[in-house]
Amino acid sequence: MTKLKLVAWIVLLLAFSGISGFLTILVEAPTTPREDYLFAAIIGTIGIILVVGLLSLIPFFILRNSILELRLKRAFQVYTFFCLALIGVAYFKFPEAMEIRSRHEFMREFDKSLHVWIGEKVTLECNLQSIHLSKTQQADVTDFVFHSIEYKDRLIDQMRASEDIHRFVLTDPKMTEETRMCIDWKVSTTK
Repeated sequence: MTKLKLVAWIVLLLAFSGISGFLTILVEAPTTPREDYLFAAIIGTIGIILVVGLLSLIPFFILRNSILELRLKRAFQVYTFFCLALIGVAYFKFPEAMEIRSRHEFMREFDKSLHVWIGEKVTLECNLQSIHLSKTQQADVTDFVFHSIEYKDRLIDQMRASEDIHRFVLTDPKMTEETRMCIDWKVSTTK
C-alpha cells in the first residue's frame, strides 16, 4: 500500500467518522441546540474514532502473522463498514428525529406566548367551572398544562397546523379537556 493510498484512506475514514458521529448524536439527541452542533460534531467524531477504532483493531491483531499491508487493509475495511453502518442507521432514524426537533423548536418559539394563552385558558375554565384558585395556583396549573402538552405529539401537530394558535388554545376541545384535567388535579391536591 503506497503512502498516498494510506493517507487518502485515513482522510476518508476521518470524514466518515465526522459524518457518522455527528449524525449519531443528532439522531439520538434531536433537541440539541444549533449552537452546540460544532461541539456535537467534535464529540461524535472522537467517540466514533475511539469505539470503531478499537473494533477495527480486532482483525488487525487477529491477523498478526500476515503482512502489515493486509492487516491494515482489513482494519480499514472494518472501520469503513462500521462507519457506513452508523450512517445507514442514522439515515433511517433521521426523519423521525427531525420531526421531534421541529416540535421542540415550535414549543420553544412559542414558549412565552403559549404560557400567556394557556393562562388565559385556565382563567376562563376556572370561571366557567366556578372554581376559585389563587394566582399562584393558576400559574401552577398553567405550567402543568404547558408541560403536559409538550409530550402530546398529536396535540402539538394540531396546534402547528392551525392558522391561529391563540384561538386553537382557547377553543380546541382537546385543549379544553387537557386544561380541565389539570385544573381538577390542582383542585384535588389542594383539598
